[in-house]
Amino acid sequence: MAHGGLTPEQLSHYQRDGFIVLPGVFTASECRNLITHCEDLLAGRTPYPGIPWRKPGEVGRTHNQHICDPVSYRWLLDPRLRQPLADCAGGEVDAVQTMHFFVGSQQRRHQDSYYLPSCLSAWIALEPISERNGTIWVQPGSHRGKLLTRADFIGPNGEPAPTFGEHYNDAVDALYESHGVADQPVRVNTGD
Repeated sequence: MAHGGLTPEQLSHYQRDGFIVLPGVFTASECRNLITHCEDLLAGRTPYPGIPWRKPGEVGRTHNQHICDPVSYRWLLDPRLRQPLADCAGGEVDAVQTMHFFVGSQQRRHQDSYYLPSCLSAWIALEPISERNGTIWVQPGSHRGKLLTRADFIGPNGEPAPTFGEHYNDAVDALYESHGVADQPVRVNTGD
């Protein structure tokens, strides 16, 4: 499905809630092909020159495979993502990162903008996703509140405090709880 810009209603939803689901951006066939491709990369059936497919000890996901993998690069720059993201951003966007999860991320609450300031994320469901198999959870409207920055993690003597792991996760949990808005699961179909 070709995807142009967002409708005024979709843009209003994004501005109000901080996320939008666009159904059927990619076909089921495209999604199955990407799954097969990533599994072949992981198993070594498809050469992946340049960098290791996974970081040592990392389970279930990859980062920035677009650097050496032309298939991932094409997905990163797919024009069906560019215009909706540009509409959300209010101007042109640059693509900077890819990730592929072989299982749910098992990641606690976080703010992507902490790691990549001023970022937008496009999450593509390669299969139907619900609470059963690793959906993401969102807190509608929280994007209009405080966002954590590195300045929030300064120790008592002015030194940087840890910004990864439990210290960061606990700070995000406390911030989300202060909003008083319940998290909601994002349920999507293949290609959304």
